[in-house]
Amino acid sequence: GLEPTRRAAWDLAIASYHRDRAALEADVGHDWRRSGEALDRALAARAGRLTALQASLDTALAAIDPALGSPTRPAPLAEGDLVLAWYRTTRGWWRFAATSTEVQADPFTLPSADASPAQRAATLLGGLDGALERAARVRVLAYGPLRDVDVHALPWRGEPLLASRPVLYSMDLPAASPAQRAITRALVVGDPSGSLAGARREAAQVASALTKADIPAVRLLAGDQATGAAVRSGLGTVDLFHFAGHADYAGRGGWESHLPLAEGAGLGLTDILTLPAVPPQVVLSGCETGRSARDASVLGMGLAHAFLARGSAVVVAAERPVDDTLAAWVSAALYRHLDLAAGGLQAATRAALLEVRSAHPDADWASYRVITR
Repeated sequence: GLEPTRRAAWDLAIASYHRDRAALEADVGHDWRRSGEALDRALAARAGRLTALQASLDTALAAIDPALGSPTRPAPLAEGDLVLAWYRTTRGWWRFAATSTEVQADPFTLPSADASPAQRAATLLGGLDGALERAARVRVLAYGPLRDVDVHALPWRGEPLLASRPVLYSMDLPAASPAQRAITRALVVGDPSGSLAGARREAAQVASALTKADIPAVRLLAGDQATGAAVRSGLGTVDLFHFAGHADYAGRGGWESHLPLAEGAGLGLTDILTLPAVPPQVVLSGCETGRSARDASVLGMGLAHAFLARGSAVVVAAERPVDDTLAAWVSAALYRHLDLAAGGLQAATRAALLEVRSAHPDADWASYRVITR
């Protein structure tokens, strides 16, 4: 949306950032040759270069006019959508239930941290039976401590809400590229850090499942193949990205969160937000990939949210730490159910989570969420 001169300056700044970031990552590969003293000097030099690099990127970001583009009225809710939002106002906590024709607002008392699922359901869903019956899908906008609540797993009529209605966690952003389109190219990354054998097996199984589904181009980067350069260049050219491995949620507001990659590299929020393009569909099978800050004023930023803010349409991610076994169960079930003609990644994830819950009721299946714009 920038005028041509400013757009050219932005493109130049971003290209410079990625070039210098790649040079820093390449330098890490020489550390094994360095003596202790030389290594200390190299680490200090890289830290200084990285600080300067972040500062230059901040300058480029600040040059974008906050008022860029005229504000537009939000699109009307789709018929059948029920948006549930819980916010703290100057008059306490309020619940908003919005459809295409009406909004219902009710005050409530925040459930205690040790409240049972039934107690939470009574507080957060109480009085909404009619709206839930009429809903084709539920979109959740949660605030603060309520982001920890697995709304899709709350009991409703004896079963998790997800069993009767699709439940999506929304960033309330305008729609981007369609999530439900033909997958012709997929990128699968597994165990870049070389320390999670289960993640490497998961990635191999996902790549095999996609190949058997006649996806024309499936690229698997496992272990030391998953360098920063290889992953970043691949992300802008595929329709689906599946990551299986370690993930780190860190920094104020989650801004230092990243996916560790091979050779000491990483894919951080800044990298994601400045990519030329991102896949419309993303699966992040790693710990806390769907987490965002609880103390942010509106919505904190995490790995899943960075992909969505950059333009992805749907991200499947975990709110909490997950073990290799659960990740493998969810991924295997997800790709068994994936059918773009019948709801795409959203429907496949719902079916997969319900399947895992049925087969392994003690597993933390509810840690996985479908997050959309």
